[in-house]
Amino acid sequence: MPIVSVDIPEQLARFVGAGVRSGRFSRTSEAVVESLRDLEEREREDQAKLDWLTQAAQDSIDQIEAGHFDTLTSREEIDAYTAQIWAETAREIEEEDRGKAVA
Repeated sequence: MPIVSVDIPEQLARFVGAGVRSGRFSRTSEAVVESLRDLEEREREDQAKLDWLTQAAQDSIDQIEAGHFDTLTSREEIDAYTAQIWAETAREIEEEDRGKAVA
């Protein structure tokens, strides 16, 4: 494994040192490797979320461009539409939960 030298703030050095002394890490390098793996995983998760959001936005744009949208002109219409969406979502979750209970 290549040797890399890094400067870290004193607070992090104390944190790593405490982790080594407590036995959480066998060596300082183990703490650094674990941290980098966590960072790598977080970046993968962030990218997956960004990809999902990008696709969801594009799907919405496509639906609007195809004329598939509702125009709401009052607070009452918005409240009714929101209540309908919540009710549909609750039903879908219930059905999904029932399916998991059967499986």
